[in-house]
Amino acid sequence: MTVGCDPIGWHMPEARNAAAVRGRCQPVSDARDRSDLRVTDELLADAERLLGRLHAEFGAIAAHRDELRHVWGADEVAGAMGAFVDNWSWNREKLLGRIESVGTLVGSARETFQATDRRLAKAG
Repeated sequence: MTVGCDPIGWHMPEARNAAAVRGRCQPVSDARDRSDLRVTDELLADAERLLGRLHAEFGAIAAHRDELRHVWGADEVAGAMGAFVDNWSWNREKLLGRIESVGTLVGSARETFQATDRRLAKAG
């Protein structure tokens, strides 16, 4: 018997965060399901969508800082929050590039799987 794991759990609505995904490995008794890796079009679409949302959120951090300046009150607090966000600029840009790169790879993988499925459907 092997163990099938879904380490990401994006295709399960109840497992949208890492804490809910821990311990989600289940025994696999069917001989056809011997792989630990299961990729579906839905999983890849969810990954692509979530990466897009993450990219948008990280990209909008500076705008959020400016929008919330009045909420922080004292100039010292607003200045500290502004400095914190500004210190993130370099790392944020680097992270944005990596998120975009992974999103492109996921989209490419999804397109490849879809094309393969179409070819197999025609052949079979």
